Amino acid sequence: MKRKYLGDWRKSRGMTQEQLAQAVHITTRTIANYEKDPNNLYHASYANVLKIAEVLNIHPDQLEIK
Repeated sequence: MKRKYLGDWRKSRGMTQEQLAQAVHITTRTIANYEKDPNNLYHASYANVLKIAEVLNIHPDQLEIK
């Protein structure tokens, strides 16, 4: 299972930060913070990580978070 950073997954799906944020029901700024520093995604709620993974059609373990 290949692990990639959130921004890489988002771009590979042809999504903008705004589109991903809307799909997950969080702010664009939150997505930007998760992409800027993977440690921010590590500290995110598990519910948000699950939603992001679902929207990107990946397993949560495929997100590089540290």
